[in-house]
Amino acid sequence: MIRNATVEFVNCVINNNRTDRSGGGLKVEDSNITLVNCDISGNHATNGGGVVLSDSPAVITNCTISNNVAEFGDASGTGGIYIGNKECVLTNCVIFGNEADIEDQIWVTENESAIFTNCTIVGDAAEVVIDRSAPVFDNCILWGSSSLLSISLSQPEIAHSAIQGGYTGIGNISDDPLFIDATIGNFHLQPGSPCIDTAGTSGPSDDLDGNPRPADVAGLGRDGTGDEYDMGAYEFQPPVPTPTPTETLLPTPTMNPASDINQSGKVDTEDLLLLILDWRKVSGP
Repeated sequence: MIRNATVEFVNCVINNNRTDRSGGGLKVEDSNITLVNCDISGNHATNGGGVVLSDSPAVITNCTISNNVAEFGDASGTGGIYIGNKECVLTNCVIFGNEADIEDQIWVTENESAIFTNCTIVGDAAEVVIDRSAPVFDNCILWGSSSLLSISLSQPEIAHSAIQGGYTGIGNISDDPLFIDATIGNFHLQPGSPCIDTAGTSGPSDDLDGNPRPADVAGLGRDGTGDEYDMGAYEFQPPVPTPTPTETLLPTPTMNPASDINQSGKVDTEDLLLLILDWRKVSGP
C-alpha cells in the first residue's frame, strides 16, 4: 500500500499476495510510482487483483502483470490493472491471464492520459474496459477474443496495432499475431508473423527481453528503412547467419639465408652438393 509518496520499484517480484480489499499486488493512492522490470502475478483481491492506481501518475516499463484475480469483486472488479484519474505510461509490458467477474485485464477510467506502447495484452472478452477516457495504444497487440474492448463515453486512439476483430485506426491489422505459445505465456512472435516490421515508425530502443529495436527481417513488412518496428512487447530477432569456413592457404616458406637449401638451419656441404647436382639445369617445365 503506497500513499502520498514517490516510489520506484526496479527488478522486483510481487507474487501470490492476498487481500480482502483492493490491490492484491500494489495499491497506490495520491503518489508517483515507477515500475521497471517487475513481475506482478498470482495476486488476489476484492477489486484490482494486480495493481490499483488511484490519483497516481505511473510509469511502467518492461513489466509483466499476469494471472491476478479479483475474486470477490462486483461488476467493477479488475483482474490486472486499474488505472484511474492520472496519467499512466506503459511500455514493453505483457498483461495476460488476469481474471475478474467481467473478465477484464485492464480498467481505464476518468483518465487524463494513458499511453500503451508496444504492449501485449491477451485475455478473454472485455479485456480492456475504457470509461470516460481517451487512452492511446500504439504498436500493441490485443488478442484473445473478438470482443476485447468495452468502451463507454470514451474515444480511445489505437494505431499500428493487431486487434482481434479489428479496430479503425492507422496501420491496424486483425491478423493472428502468431505467438510462439500463448497457452504457456510465450508471446514472442513466430517467423512470418504479420506483426513483424509493420508497427509505427517509432518506438522504444529495446524490447521486454532487452533486445534492440528495430530489427529488420528481410521480406516482411518494411525493408531497409531503419524504422522496422514490430508490434507487441517482443521484437523478433533475425537469426544470425552461420559463417562459411574458408580455406586458409599457408604461405610458401622463405629460406633465410637463401643458400640454406635443405633448410637445416645452417649452410654446409649438403647445401653445396644440392647446388652441384642442379648446376646448369633449366628451371621450369
